Amino acid sequence: MPRGKTATILKEHLVEIVSDSGEGAQRCGQAFGSIAARMGNGVWTVEIIPAEIRPPARSVAGGSGNRIRLGSGPITNAATKPTW
Repeated sequence: MPRGKTATILKEHLVEIVSDSGEGAQRCGQAFGSIAARMGNGVWTVEIIPAEIRPPARSVAGGSGNRIRLGSGPITNAATKPTW
């Protein structure tokens, strides 16, 4: 780590990887989540599915990707705590 810089450890963080449908955003999100899990992080993912089958290019309806929650501990689902 460069001199004078300190690392910040976050308890939890949300990352969204979104692009036009068919451009690989879902695969990128899956790979990111898999790598984060192998590094020992808690991971929860959900796919962002396009609203239309063939939406116009660069439209909101064509957004596709993954929402990934990362944490230093167990992650169960969106905004809930483990029950154990």
